[in-house]
Amino acid sequence: MNRTLEINNLTKKYNNNRGIENVSIEVNQGDIYGFLGPNGAGKTTAMKIMTGLLMPDSGDIKVFGYNLYENYKKIMKNVGCLIENVDLYTYLTPYKNLKLAGRYYSINDTRIHEVLNITGIYKYKDEKVKNFSLGMKQRLGIAIAILHNPKLVILDEPLNGLDVEGMIDMRELIQKLSIEEKVTFFISSHLIHDVELTCNRIGLIYKGSLVNSDYTEEILKSHSSLEKYFISEVNYNNERN
Repeated sequence: MNRTLEINNLTKKYNNNRGIENVSIEVNQGDIYGFLGPNGAGKTTAMKIMTGLLMPDSGDIKVFGYNLYENYKKIMKNVGCLIENVDLYTYLTPYKNLKLAGRYYSINDTRIHEVLNITGIYKYKDEKVKNFSLGMKQRLGIAIAILHNPKLVILDEPLNGLDVEGMIDMRELIQKLSIEEKVTFFISSHLIHDVELTCNRIGLIYKGSLVNSDYTEEILKSHSSLEKYFISEVNYNNERN
């Protein structure tokens, strides 16, 4: 099986002693990997390092089998990401935002219209983004992330701000791209139920450390829900420390 992402002993500490320590993760092609943890657990720090926005104190990352920092430009041509806030031109329309983003990859209008449809915002393509709800801006951010047909998509809290219908639509989109296009997803979230329904593999991060990582199917063989699994793993971790 092809390995899309390898993270080995990744450590990044801040002055307040928060951050991540010795995080190691393996993600295979076509996986939907859920990076689950409470706010402040280190999810965003790890994802910023994965996308080259932060340098680690130690550890290394391979994407598509190549060292991230030695082959950064080559790798990022096939990576889409949405980290923290969606950065949009709010005085422009969704279509024009995508048109601008597409210049870096020579994207044509056919693909722009396709992602507008995929993310459910085609009918709003000529409205000003400044009038959009948080959920609509989130959809547009994801449209930009997948615009250039990346092989790996890294999404930081992609379901934030979406209503129930939007969450279901986004879940179906992610799973469809994973199955049909073999796109690999790395998704952070603190929404346990949605991670359980969306992801085939799950890594639990707590207080900057990866507590455990396993296939969702295997977890649910021994626990009635992901929530109970999370609680038991966190309690065990607290007892050890």
